[in-house]
Amino acid sequence: MQQIRCEHIAAFLESHFGSAEIDLPDDTKDRLDDPAIIVHVDQSSARVNINTLAVSCKNEALRSRVQSVVQMAATTINSLTEMYGLKDIHATRPLQTQINDARFKEEDEDLLKEEEDDEVKMES
Repeated sequence: MQQIRCEHIAAFLESHFGSAEIDLPDDTKDRLDDPAIIVHVDQSSARVNINTLAVSCKNEALRSRVQSVVQMAATTINSLTEMYGLKDIHATRPLQTQINDARFKEEDEDLLKEEEDDEVKMES
């Protein structure tokens, strides 16, 4: 999921700035370098930390532009469950199970309603 999100953000940045490359640290290097997306514009470049989406750049104008595009990309790409920190049941359960659960819940609600109607009739 993280890799797909990273690729989507990189594509979004590339469409806005013309150049974006994913920079993943090698296993042989120190793990101090976080994975990043590097955006090149003219002689300047900006680095977007994939984990935090923080933008670092010596050119303040470019940093601000890249940050704005990253925020738009994150909003566009993230699902509602990611944005609001909810558990994504779709990732943990197959679709057919979810459909069956919904159908059984609906049937249970119908049965409860019928039982309530029968009780009301008996009281009358």
